[in-house]
Parts: sequence; structure tokens; C-alpha cells
Amino acid sequence: MNEETENAVEQAVSLATLNVRLGQIEETLKKIDKALNGNGHDGVITRVARLEERLNGTWKTLLIIGWLADFLIAAGALIAVIIRK
Repeated sequence: MNEETENAVEQAVSLATLNVRLGQIEETLKKIDKALNGNGHDGVITRVARLEERLNGTWKTLLIIGWLADFLIAAGALIAVIIRK
């Protein structure tokens, strides 16, 4: 074979290899997309969003309890000061 033919064969093999590899990458990306968005079931994104909603509600509840505790402590301190006078 001459040099041009060898180069053409090498390029064809390289392109075929690249095509196969790109196909594998595409399949992997599809699997990742299914895992993230779900495939008939809840995906990771949906589950994380639900968890964030639950945590948000939990933190709001804890903040309200904390504010009530602060108010009760302040009210108790005020009552203690008034009683001591």
C-alpha cells in the first residue's frame, strides 16, 4: 500500500473508533438523564426538591419555636425584674 492509502485507512479507523466512542457517551448521558429526571418513577431531582420542601418547613417550625422561646425568656426576665422591685 502506498502512504496515501495507509493514511486514509488510519483516518477511517480513527473516525469509526470516534463514532463508537461518541455512541457510548450518548448512551451514558441518556442513563444519567433517566437517573436525574426519572423514567416513570421519581428521579433524583424530584426527590431532592421534596427533601428541600420538607427541610424548609422544618426550619420554619424551628425558627417559630425559637422565637417563642426567646419571647418567653424575655417575658420571664421582665416579670422577674418587676417582682424584685
